[in-house]
Amino acid sequence: RAAFLASPQVSRGRHFIYGRSLGGILAPLVAQDQPFAGIAVWGTTAGGWHEASLASAAYQYRLRGVRGAELEHILERIAALQSLVYLEGLTPAEAYARAPELADVMPEAFRGELVHDRTARFFQQLAHMDVAAAWSRVRCPVLAVHAEYDTLTQAEDLQRIVELCGGGGRFVELAGVDHFMHARQSLEEAVRVPWGGEFDPEAARLLKDFFLERIS
Repeated sequence: RAAFLASPQVSRGRHFIYGRSLGGILAPLVAQDQPFAGIAVWGTTAGGWHEASLASAAYQYRLRGVRGAELEHILERIAALQSLVYLEGLTPAEAYARAPELADVMPEAFRGELVHDRTARFFQQLAHMDVAAAWSRVRCPVLAVHAEYDTLTQAEDLQRIVELCGGGGRFVELAGVDHFMHARQSLEEAVRVPWGGEFDPEAARLLKDFFLERIS
């Protein structure tokens, strides 16, 4: 962060951050109390990593039609695994060894020493960060974008960011687009084919206009 802000290749007053998904959680941690000209985030949350991951999992399962006791059982098992890894500091391999009954919980994402193909230590450190408090210390204009057909985050996640930023935040709901900035016909289509659709240039225009407004 210090090197970026001091770089002679970046004009003074034109330091911006754009964060999508996980990057949006990191954005306030980088920007808090620093002289950035603007921050744009897309499809993210102000919650801590452990809680936000559980909320996202619950939303995804509900979109697939899972409800009631079945959903509660699934989420309890995910929470148990995440607690061992994120809060107690175990690697996924150590967590599965301690709780073999969880061996079938997200093995594609939790394996060996990695979580989502990153070192588990990264997420363990992130889980102990107060993301909401970091947003409350941001001192620049913020654009928080929710895509209408996002299957990972909900509108209230982005609205919460605006609330934490006080008068410096603006919430936008972009219609017809998913978490990956791809144009979609419906939320059902985005759930059925997660990686479908094509990039929507309106998403890029929205972000570009926000940043250009800050330097005009």
